[in-house]
Amino acid sequence: MRKNSPVKGLLNFSIHSSSGNFLIALMLCILIGMALIVTGNVALYSFFVAAAIGFPPMFFMMGSAGSGKSSKWERFRISMPVRRKDVITSNYLGVIATMVVAVPIFVVFSGLGVVIHTDLADLIRTSAVHEFVSFFSVALLSAALFYPLVNSIGGDKGDGLLIVCMLGGIGIMLGISWVGGRVDLADNIISISTLLVSTLTYFASFLITQKIYAKKDF
Repeated sequence: MRKNSPVKGLLNFSIHSSSGNFLIALMLCILIGMALIVTGNVALYSFFVAAAIGFPPMFFMMGSAGSGKSSKWERFRISMPVRRKDVITSNYLGVIATMVVAVPIFVVFSGLGVVIHTDLADLIRTSAVHEFVSFFSVALLSAALFYPLVNSIGGDKGDGLLIVCMLGGIGIMLGISWVGGRVDLADNIISISTLLVSTLTYFASFLITQKIYAKKDF
């Protein structure tokens, strides 16, 4: 990405606008990770992975949609010397970027869990990759549902819409796992299938949202 790229500027602007909530999300992830390490609670691990991978992009999506200030937000954003498709590109790149930022938290606390707790070590060794892929896919699917809808319905309904889309993302992920189980696929094949479906859905959503935003009347 060029140093003075409009997409980079929009991405920085969106991240900065949601930086307070984003920092809260990261702190929550760290606190849950610390609770995991202190307690060694096996049941807490899935929740930790969900938080580490899901919270940062969730707060970014709320910020990038403008929440209840959508109308003023969008008028300001499109008044900048950028193309409309650059706005959408920055949103979709932002989701990926915020998930990548959270990866070190996932790696550090999973690694500490392996070293400190024997019960946790067995779980992490056998399921960490599957858990990571599952919640990474949920985040992609949630964003894939969220951005076309929020740009069609309006950002003033963004917070509630995001919750619905996250539930939809979880439902799609569970549906893929259910189908994989019914045809007796191995866990690694189910994980690959889930990641492939979520990635393709995310890319298709990106193209659809670009068309919706190009026609949007502010």
